[in-house]
Amino acid sequence: NVWPEVARTGLMLLMFVGGMGGSTAGGFKVSRAVILVSAAVGEVRHVLHPRAVFSTRLGSGAVEDRVVRQVLALFVIAVGLLGLCTLALSAMGMPFETALSAAMTSMFNSGPGLNELGPAGNFAALPDAAKLLLSGLMVLGRLEFYTVLALLAPGFWKAR
Repeated sequence: NVWPEVARTGLMLLMFVGGMGGSTAGGFKVSRAVILVSAAVGEVRHVLHPRAVFSTRLGSGAVEDRVVRQVLALFVIAVGLLGLCTLALSAMGMPFETALSAAMTSMFNSGPGLNELGPAGNFAALPDAAKLLLSGLMVLGRLEFYTVLALLAPGFWKAR
């Protein structure tokens, strides 16, 4: 909590990204972030050179457009859910930075939050509704969004 704001902001970005693809670390995953950045750079290059053909690459291999769309959809889901949960926690009386860090640390399973939820604090003083919301985020973040969406889809439960 005594770190400068730029370091705290950097920590929040690292909490969002998390670990490498295939690792048990939480977060969006570095490989997905690289795919998003590569796709965004490709789109900018396409605007500058409309007739050129560019492909999104991860390392030395090309990434299929279907995978890029899935990663983009996952990013939108993660950011949207993070925003909604931050708003809900703020409505429960938490300051914005604390609410955002609580949602991030829960959704991405990334350690302590900021301010009173930091390394010297804990989540004990939060209202029960906030604890329930954050517990749901922990499960959702750990199982991955698409897995939970598949479990909630009626077609998943139909006998085959």
